[in-house]
Amino acid sequence: MRIEMVRVGERYFTEVERDDGAVIRLGGPGAHGLPHDLVHYVVESELHVDRGFWGKVARGENVGKVECVRPPSRRPRPLKHAPRGKGADVEAIVGLVHRIHGTLPERTPAAVGCYLQTSLTPAVRARAGLDAPSVLRMCRRLDDLGRRWSKLRNGGRLVLDWPPRTARV
Repeated sequence: MRIEMVRVGERYFTEVERDDGAVIRLGGPGAHGLPHDLVHYVVESELHVDRGFWGKVARGENVGKVECVRPPSRRPRPLKHAPRGKGADVEAIVGLVHRIHGTLPERTPAAVGCYLQTSLTPAVRARAGLDAPSVLRMCRRLDDLGRRWSKLRNGGRLVLDWPPRTARV
């Protein structure tokens, strides 16, 4: 699946071409910094979650208000396995990683570990496989993608693959 996040001033929209040929457009909230959907992309790919936002989009599941630009041209491939991963906790984890990335003054393993311990229950952290090193990896990826995003002019596109392979501008 190809994901294109398109900068429109301080806002963005996302255009997705799914593997079944469908093209859909998702509106994004104001992006003062990183687009929320980009944080989902990094968190879900780092934690290997396919029950999160991008896995649902890939399977054609309901993810809210979606504009259909082009209907599917072929039947979707059946799943070889049930979707796996920590879907129920994804939104909380995305919000937490976004806060850590944007507001934690010093991103050290100790500081991130303390933030995680005070923000999520041990059960949620264990289910997600979330620890300080994984959050620090996510923050480094967000730094990289954030630099690419900030260089885009109005109408510029950040192109990503799902499942993740590459990021192109």
